[in-house]
Amino acid sequence: MKKTFTILAATTMLLLGSSKLQAQCNINYTPIQAAGFTVNTDLAQSFTATCSGILSDVKFYFDGVPSISNSIGLLDIRLGDNPAGTLIASENFNTNIGQDAYGYFFKIILTNVVPVSSGSQYTFVISNQNFLFQRLKVIQNGQYSGGLFYYKKINGFIGNGGYYDWTFDIHISSACTPTTSTTTATICTGGSYSFNGATYNAAGIYVAHLTNAAGCDSAATLNLSLLSALPAITGSSSVCAGSTITLSNTQAGGVWSTQATSQATINASTGVITALNAGTITFNYTYTLNGCKLLTTKNVVINPIPGTPTINYAAGTVGNPQAGAPTGSFCANRTFTVVGTPAGGAWSSTGVLNVTTPAGVVTTGLIAGAGSLKYTYTSAAGCSNSRTMVGNVFICAARGVATNEKLETTNEFSMYPNPAKKFIRLNVETLIGKGSIVVTDLYGKAVKTQNLSMGNNTIDIANLSKGFYLVSVITSEGKTTKKLVVE
Repeated sequence: MKKTFTILAATTMLLLGSSKLQAQCNINYTPIQAAGFTVNTDLAQSFTATCSGILSDVKFYFDGVPSISNSIGLLDIRLGDNPAGTLIASENFNTNIGQDAYGYFFKIILTNVVPVSSGSQYTFVISNQNFLFQRLKVIQNGQYSGGLFYYKKINGFIGNGGYYDWTFDIHISSACTPTTSTTTATICTGGSYSFNGATYNAAGIYVAHLTNAAGCDSAATLNLSLLSALPAITGSSSVCAGSTITLSNTQAGGVWSTQATSQATINASTGVITALNAGTITFNYTYTLNGCKLLTTKNVVINPIPGTPTINYAAGTVGNPQAGAPTGSFCANRTFTVVGTPAGGAWSSTGVLNVTTPAGVVTTGLIAGAGSLKYTYTSAAGCSNSRTMVGNVFICAARGVATNEKLETTNEFSMYPNPAKKFIRLNVETLIGKGSIVVTDLYGKAVKTQNLSMGNNTIDIANLSKGFYLVSVITSEGKTTKKLVVE
């Protein structure tokens, strides 16, 4: 009668939430016939291996409580289905009796290397042992299957007058190298992850024991984590129009977006925001994970850029620092004060012009050269705008002009281009105090108004309809108007 039982690999693997398991392969075994026994043979059993490896130990279970505390004898391992076959290993044993969930046992640990090959037959022969007529318990594939199994031979008598199948718990160390792999994955609440034919919906470490192409144990480990919510978005909560900032999230792989594309844009992968127009904008970060989506948001305030500030001579300025110099230039060795609007900004200068801040006192150099004045205004929100006035310095006395000539102001201005489509520029050479630029239609309705600055002034007309308009410069000296054609 042929039966099947299990060889257990010596290497144990842990499956989270379960007891220790061992990779398995099957062995077919057949009882030895009486004619094959010798007088001195006490116990024998043959089997056919269906996996290859190194035999490491053999474990025998008793049926009932043994009358001995240790087992002493000799284990021979022979090739073939014959207790008299070629001897491939011999092991003297003296081992204590142990007990586990299946009962009492003695275990023979082999000190010699005993290779077994898949498809080959082997026979265990135990002799000179001290457990005469002790019966052995059937443990089939790790479960008690009942019945007695022993071969006892004394003076040619086979115990119990018959043949009994004998099942071992045999441990084989793999002859090849076990393989391992680790997969790290994350699921969101309500999601699931499929791994080696199983579906998991809770965080944990899961190990699947498989057989690789070489017939060895293959342990595939899944480290599964649960993501119930995305981390908070990091990055500045405000930005100035025309500037950029970057938002980020520690959970990589998501997509950035916003619905307010007229006020700001955001790069879908990098999180770089380009601010366009003022307002409070909501930015989204969406992470898709194994079939479900997680979303987190952040509001960012886009602050407006202040209007371009103006630069004027301070009220009460005497002595024209420009008299005798070309248009837009200053005479050497002059001191005068300029005023920036709105107040509270900072002055800076280059070249042969020197300005103090915040007082705005300008000193021109003693020699001719290039220079400029710059006034920068920063709003309470931290957004800045500036105006730069280029002013080269000339030696006016050498041009026959007295340096104490009285400062005279005028409302005269130059305007270009005209006709225009998107913008016009007005240049005012001198200005004391404040002034304004007003654009009106032919019916006298003001369609554009802005502060006047000494030097160049740029007026945006891109939103004006085609037609004729009037551009006026208004100061304390009066009003000057010119006609503008918008194409």
